[in-house]
Amino acid sequence: MSLLSDITDFIASDASIEAAFGASIQTGVNLYVGFVPVSPANVITLFIMGGSPPEPGNKYKHNSHIQIRLRSTDFLTSYNTGQALIDQMHYNGNVLTNSNGILYAMQSSPIFVSRSDEDRRVIMTCNFEVSHVRY
Repeated sequence: MSLLSDITDFIASDASIEAAFGASIQTGVNLYVGFVPVSPANVITLFIMGGSPPEPGNKYKHNSHIQIRLRSTDFLTSYNTGQALIDQMHYNGNVLTNSNGILYAMQSSPIFVSRSDEDRRVIMTCNFEVSHVRY
C-alpha cells in the first residue's frame, strides 16, 4: 500500500469524518487521489506535495506533505469535514497502524478557503506533514 492509499482507507473508514461530510465516503465515488473530478459536487481529494528526504541510514521512515482539498456546495460541510480531518489525523497522533507500518500526521496549516469554482462550490484545503514508518 502507498501512503495516499493508507490515508484514503483511513478517511473512508472514519465515522467522525463521514458524519461531518454528510455522506458515505467511498474511494472513486467522492474520495479521490491526484485529481478533482467535475462531479459529484461534494468531494475530498488528496495530493502529495513533496516532503523531506528520508533520514540518513533509515530507509524505513519517509516524510511527506499532503494536501487534502474539500469541495462542497455548502461552506459548513467543507469546513466541518476539514475540522474532523484535523481532529482525527492530527489530534489522534497515531493515524494508522497496519501490516505496512505506522502513519503519523501533523496539521501544517489552518483550514483555508482556496476559492469558489465556476459552479460556486467552496474549495478548502488542509495541509499535513506525514511520517510513514514502514516495517
